[in-house]
Amino acid sequence: MVFYYLHAPDVAIAEAAIGSGFATVIFLIAIKKRGVLIMLTYPHSRFFYYDDKGRPAGFDYDILSLFARKLGIELEVKHVQDWRKLIPQLISGKGDVIGAGMTRLDERMMRICFSDGYFPTKVVIVTNSKNTALNTLSD
Repeated sequence: MVFYYLHAPDVAIAEAAIGSGFATVIFLIAIKKRGVLIMLTYPHSRFFYYDDKGRPAGFDYDILSLFARKLGIELEVKHVQDWRKLIPQLISGKGDVIGAGMTRLDERMMRICFSDGYFPTKVVIVTNSKNTALNTLSD
């Protein structure tokens, strides 16, 4: 899943003063004024890749491209080579949003804000039917 980060440091101060709805508006106004939405992504994400002509593609890219177009601004893609550095890069202001198929986890939610999910998934274990060693979750 992709989630938008809506708390730049200055926006966090504004949110504390005037509430999250207004802070989000302030954040979007600042992005529009700058003229570019900066997407941080992990180049090995299943939701972002380059097509056979070398153009950015994928579910996350498509959604954020449409969002940027709706705002009337450009989308800039910045690659973060280490998955674990996506959130720190976002918090440090190197980007505005993460587009890398990131799952909402409690420890992540303590540091950043997530949009509503749009690609529900569930984890399953698949094994060969001849494998009798795995029969229950505890196995």
